[in-house]
Amino acid sequence: MKKSRHYRKETHPEGQEEGRTSMTRRAMLTGGSMAALGAMVGCGHTTMPGRPAPKPPFDIRDSVPDAALDDDCLQCIYDTVNRMVLLIGDIAFIDLFGLPMGSLVPRIAPRISQAAGYGLLRNPDRVEELAGALQSRARESTIADFFISPRSQVAPDTLTLLIQIRREGIQIPLPLSEGRSPEPRRVALEQLVEAAPDLTFQELFTRSKEETPQNVTAAVQSIRIVGLFAWWNNNRCCDRGGGAVPGTDVCVVNTGTWCNLPGPSRSFCSIGSDICVPDNPNGPG
Repeated sequence: MKKSRHYRKETHPEGQEEGRTSMTRRAMLTGGSMAALGAMVGCGHTTMPGRPAPKPPFDIRDSVPDAALDDDCLQCIYDTVNRMVLLIGDIAFIDLFGLPMGSLVPRIAPRISQAAGYGLLRNPDRVEELAGALQSRARESTIADFFISPRSQVAPDTLTLLIQIRREGIQIPLPLSEGRSPEPRRVALEQLVEAAPDLTFQELFTRSKEETPQNVTAAVQSIRIVGLFAWWNNNRCCDRGGGAVPGTDVCVVNTGTWCNLPGPSRSFCSIGSDICVPDNPNGPG
């Protein structure tokens, strides 16, 4: 009989600033008004009152066992993953982090209406307005610049734009709070782009650790620790080798971590999954 395992939370000490998601689901079904459903876009799939939005071409829930049973907060995280996949999912990291806004925003802007069509953006007109302003005011800045710069080095109007974009449910990085060293972020981002220049955001959830070089999976974990990808968790962790078939993986319940099992096999954890860390490394398991 397989021994039970007890796991502790794998913390992300510098990732708290990134937060879970900027958009939370509210209890909107009051007074029997179906019109209230429209306010749930981004955390509930609705484009018109009483009419559910179509399923997006990529739905992270398909690779998370029992995702439909998760609470509203986790459903919002799943929607945010889907939203970001639609907006930036196929852009190689070397471009995503290296292209200036003057070049990157035009690649993303046409996708805003697509995300809205799948019920993943509440206010696409506002997002398009903010994207246009960012392209204009920060033409030479990159996402890497936003991630590793102290807030004092970012123009106030640009910082305001970044915060407003985050409030629309788009996980663009925010600059560092004052007093924090940019060095850990800079080093982790350089390691990620060097190890995996052609990796994409979508592949964090569709490629398994089993088929990915260890230096790439380590770089992804390092960047999560310093905050870039710290916003997703679904209270699961990856038990490597703990699957029903010997040598396969399984997602198990754990607080504050992430796990999904990409297709087609659904047998190995994704690159973006957190490995379970036993409470007692010398104990059972």
